Amino acid sequence: MIEILPETYRFYWKHHKQMFFTKSKEVLQHHWNSEDDSMTLYLHNHGLWNIPNWTDYECRLKKDWFEKIKTDIKNETQQNY
Repeated sequence: MIEILPETYRFYWKHHKQMFFTKSKEVLQHHWNSEDDSMTLYLHNHGLWNIPNWTDYECRLKKDWFEKIKTDIKNETQQNY
């Protein structure tokens, strides 16, 4: 039996003083915690990656993120009917 991995997307980030997005991770989802100003990345291997002082950074999400969100919404609405 082939194990189907959850759909992931590439999360790119950089410090606001840097010119290029040089850091990235393949993630299942991301979440900004306003209480401690950190971004948590949920990795496909059930790991977590924390980026402290998130307001000093910015992210870029590409087509793979939009496709994942579109699929998630489609799956959720189909389950409700």
